[in-house]
Amino acid sequence: MKHLLLMAASLGLVLAMKMPDHKEIIVAQFQRAQGEWEGFLESTEFKDNKTKYATPAKCTTSFDGKVWTYDVVYDAGNGEFFSGMGSCEVNQDGTKIDNNGVDWDVRDVAVRGDSAIITMETLGKDNRKKALLRQTLTVTNTTFILTEEVKYLDSQEFVLRNKHLFRKKKGS
Repeated sequence: MKHLLLMAASLGLVLAMKMPDHKEIIVAQFQRAQGEWEGFLESTEFKDNKTKYATPAKCTTSFDGKVWTYDVVYDAGNGEFFSGMGSCEVNQDGTKIDNNGVDWDVRDVAVRGDSAIITMETLGKDNRKKALLRQTLTVTNTTFILTEEVKYLDSQEFVLRNKHLFRKKKGS
C-alpha cells in the first residue's frame, strides 16, 4: 500500500512538473499579437443562426506586460464605419481572463508549432437567451483569429457567432 501511495504521489509530481504554465503562454500570445492588423469580421445572423456576413476590419493592439488592449474599426460600406475596443488580462494562475470586465474560464491552452490556441468559456446571454459562450484565440507570427461561439442552454451544439480573422499589416 505504501508503494502504491508513493507511486501515485510521484506520478502526480511528475505530471505537475510537465503541466504548461498557462499564464506564461497566454502572456506570450498577448505580446506576439501586438501591432497593426488587417482582416475581416465574419458574423452569423441572430434570426436564423445560419446567414453569414463579412465586414472588412482593421485592428490595432498593444500589450503593456499586464493588459492586452485592442481597437477594431469595421468598414460597413458606403463610407460608414463602426468600432469596438477592449482589453484582456490574465489572472495570476492562468485560469481566468478578464475580457472587458467579464471573467472567462480558461479551458485549454495549446501550442502546436507556430500556433497557440487559447480556449475560454463563460455563462452569459446571446440574443437575450441564457447561453454558454466560448471564445477561441489562435495566434501565429503573422495572424490572429478570435472565434466566438454560443451554445444555448437548451441546445447541444455551438453556433459560430463571430469570427475575427486578422493578418499582420506589413511593417507592423
